[in-house]
Amino acid sequence: MNNKYALEELLNSEFNAFALTDNNLKILSFSRGFKKIIGAKRIKGILLDKLLNIDALRISLPEREEYFSFTAKGQTGKILIRPVKKHDTKYGYFAEVNPPESLQEEKKIPASNFSAEQKEILALLLKENSLNNLVGDILHRCTRLSNSSFGIAVMFSENRRHEYVFHDPGEIILRKEDIKKNINISLSFINKWFYINRVSLLIQNSPSNIGYNLLKEFEVDTAVIAPCFFEDRLLGIIIVAKETGGYSRNDIDNIEQIATLLSFAISSIRTRELNDALESRLLQAQKLETIGKLSSGMAHDFSNLLSSIFGSLNLLKKRVPEREDIYRLLDNIENSSIRARDLTKGLLSFGKPTPQRKELIKPNQLLTEISKVINQTFPVRIIFKSDINDNLYDILGNGTEIYQVLLNLCVNAKEAIEEKGELSLKARNITIDNKNIMNHPMLDEGNYVWFTVKDNGTGMTQDDSILAFEHHA
Repeated sequence: MNNKYALEELLNSEFNAFALTDNNLKILSFSRGFKKIIGAKRIKGILLDKLLNIDALRISLPEREEYFSFTAKGQTGKILIRPVKKHDTKYGYFAEVNPPESLQEEKKIPASNFSAEQKEILALLLKENSLNNLVGDILHRCTRLSNSSFGIAVMFSENRRHEYVFHDPGEIILRKEDIKKNINISLSFINKWFYINRVSLLIQNSPSNIGYNLLKEFEVDTAVIAPCFFEDRLLGIIIVAKETGGYSRNDIDNIEQIATLLSFAISSIRTRELNDALESRLLQAQKLETIGKLSSGMAHDFSNLLSSIFGSLNLLKKRVPEREDIYRLLDNIENSSIRARDLTKGLLSFGKPTPQRKELIKPNQLLTEISKVINQTFPVRIIFKSDINDNLYDILGNGTEIYQVLLNLCVNAKEAIEEKGELSLKARNITIDNKNIMNHPMLDEGNYVWFTVKDNGTGMTQDDSILAFEHHA
């Protein structure tokens, strides 16, 4: 996002003369009031000391807030220059001009503490990392400067779960949840109005006003809703209201400038949070890349061990007595080793992704192998039941992955059973056609195999499932 654009808009004031410079006093941004006092055609990129003929700045740069004399339009004035710092790092200078006396009447500067509030908010933008804390502070200052009874800030998000911050020192708002609902209902109309007009909305006691229902809900005489635009995006709104009285043009101007500050704050901190999240994902991706390389090496070693197992099995089959129970055990070892070999291929593909090949799978054979593993490895306290239809449809897919998914479901079911319990594995054919496609809208017409894994364990509580869903999202 273009932060310079936001700062230019922030300093775009007729009533206050500000400029921001870099560490070398080169001017980066300035307000219309600053340009009006200086009277120069070109300001941006010019050194502040040369522009205002400040000889003292050429000797040493100020390390703290300090006043200097300057010359503009042939007259002298005072300029306050302060370093902009965060911790021990200096980012530049903030310069505020006290204009020559002959220009003060022309500018008609209002007698308020707004410029001081702006400076404090700018300092907060550099050091505050919590969006709610920063918004709360900005809202507090906005309410105080406009002599409002209370203030509300609404920050929009893409998932439509708006964040609300209230500043209500007099505890006038008694039903905050009802207020939120009414604001949400009115937002669609108010936001459209903002995108068309791009100015604050003054709500007075007239049913024809947009937002009149909010005025009645607040039980106040007047309210102002200011939009927080950043690069043509509406990031939020500020609402201030007075129980009695109204707002002057100067009040609304101040509220709009603070709304601009709020938009910059929202954009800045959300960008910072996004960068932190992207950095975390990058670190996680690097970890996965390392795990992939490690798993590839382990898979190669494991594959060599499996080769020895297969060789030993072939020798055992030739030497052991021809007994059914012994051959059944050997067959189980061989089938498990084949699955281990296929899983090894999966590890290799994880370390170095390769195109997955589909094959014709006979579900009855696959489920028989899973049933053997369950019967031989699961605890005896768990009763295993299989209900598998004969002659299941052949399916096209990756046999190892389907085997792993079904086995993982069975293992998860086993973990959900604390003491004694029952685990069932079912499979049946299903045909989707015109008669039942309404029950399966995500599927196309055709033949399918339906797998079901069921247990009577404790499972997850509703609260756990909500937490798991939010974590996954």
